[in-house]
Amino acid sequence: MTRLGYMPPWKPGGATPQLRHDRRLSAEQRASLREWAAAGAPLDVAASTPVLPGDAETVRVRADLVLEMAEPYQGTGELSDDYRCFVLDPGFEEDTFLTGFSLEPGERRVVHHSLVYLAGPHARDEAAAASDRDPRPGWECFGGPGIPEVGGMIASWVPGQTATLQPAGTGFLVPAGSFFVFQLHYNYQHHVLPDQTRLVLQTETADGDLLALQHVSLIAPVEIPCSDPGAGPQCDRFQVLRERRDAEGPRAALIPGLLLRLCGHTAEELQGQDGPTVTSWCDIPMPYAGTILEVGGHMHTMGSRFSLTLNPNTDGERALFEIPHWDFNWQGRYQYETPIHVAEGDMIRISCTWFKGTGDTQRYTTWGEGTQDEMCLSSLTVLPDDPDAVPSSRPELLHGFRGLLDRIGGR
Repeated sequence: MTRLGYMPPWKPGGATPQLRHDRRLSAEQRASLREWAAAGAPLDVAASTPVLPGDAETVRVRADLVLEMAEPYQGTGELSDDYRCFVLDPGFEEDTFLTGFSLEPGERRVVHHSLVYLAGPHARDEAAAASDRDPRPGWECFGGPGIPEVGGMIASWVPGQTATLQPAGTGFLVPAGSFFVFQLHYNYQHHVLPDQTRLVLQTETADGDLLALQHVSLIAPVEIPCSDPGAGPQCDRFQVLRERRDAEGPRAALIPGLLLRLCGHTAEELQGQDGPTVTSWCDIPMPYAGTILEVGGHMHTMGSRFSLTLNPNTDGERALFEIPHWDFNWQGRYQYETPIHVAEGDMIRISCTWFKGTGDTQRYTTWGEGTQDEMCLSSLTVLPDDPDAVPSSRPELLHGFRGLLDRIGGR
């Protein structure tokens, strides 16, 4: 495991700029482990001695506030992928900065991922109405928070992710009276179990010199054909979309086409790629000037490679982030050792590569939030040069896309 670099897990590579908290072992450390194993793995302490990580290797969040779901949630199992939103109210009576967080799933066997969105006081009635309309705890929220006027994402968890501390002197500003919309994706393919996830927050008052961070979201379409397009109806794009419409509603079936249009592609262009893989991408302009402090990417289990590139196909092209060998089980967010400044209008290309399906289980795969579907997502943590230049409407592609879905309504 250590000889191949699989352990300890560290997926970024390629031309990625230097990142903080690099877990990779040096050649000398790997050699020491091989020698120790060859000697029979002798111990110099009792076998019962607890093994704890050192402070230098562990990111710890001060638990200033712990928010837990009001009650456990357990789906019926009728939906293999169940999206639920819940209100978490921090009760802030004054403007407050979030300087760190840890999202702790209560039952990891069913929690696929979770997102936390910031919502202003004016959205409380909408959230309450959405919850009242649904007889079970929270409300169904496929594709986004499911209520209008919800702001950006401030926290997230995917498999492999650990606690996050924002760079010194920065944080996400939460205005007084705001609350959080907590979106959880439950996957009941193997288990139908109750969950009560909690959010641990490190906070600071807003009367100091902290600088407010923002998220910029990036997205690209997904069109993954079968290796053998003639293998059956499951390899027909239109048949797959019809089945999704019948099972999940018209909104889910519209997503693939909307993404193609937003990013200037066609299904035929992407599905026509030769070889065992298919690549999709989207070029998205920065909505304002600022400094990128943290980056991450998200795909599902068919993923092969993920990358972000600044100003592609120009003299100023620069790699921002690359995962050459994608592993769904080891995702995370990564902070640059030296943050990267970008100008308003700079283009960022998000690119995802997937393996085409093979054998008896192959099927045409499009964008979807189910475990068996695929995604191409990224979120940048940015410190704006001028806080007043941040558009209140958050025009980046993902926010506008999800806003469009909310206006369509229904599943």
